[in-house]
Amino acid sequence: MKKVDVAINVYGKPAQTAVTLLSLLEHSGQWIDRIWFIEERRQPFDARFDELKNYLGDRLIHYRPWFWLSVRSRSLRLAYKFGPLRRSVRYQVAWERSKQPFLFITHNDVLHRGDVIGALLEHVSNHIAIGPVGQCW
Repeated sequence: MKKVDVAINVYGKPAQTAVTLLSLLEHSGQWIDRIWFIEERRQPFDARFDELKNYLGDRLIHYRPWFWLSVRSRSLRLAYKFGPLRRSVRYQVAWERSKQPFLFITHNDVLHRGDVIGALLEHVSNHIAIGPVGQCW
């Protein structure tokens, strides 16, 4: 059976993050090996995820980048050369360290209503990606 890792970048929204991951596990859990829980260095309103992280247990790989990089950061050029800075770029740590052949990226405010990962695996074949690629809005 094919397995995938899931990468989720977490900035605030503890309840929505829980709904995202729990609904994904409910429908696609059989395909998921690890969940890369990438927690932004700065969190609004002192958001906490301890209960969710404890619930997910060994399946979860928690990562909190050393740095906070905005999209317009001038540090991005340096990031390509310096590992800890590079892994502060959204999802980068999962791209670099996942052991699975596929990585499923989700936002932390999604309600999954079906087996999206199974459907993607069924159609991806030898392609590098499948599904909508681009900005979320």
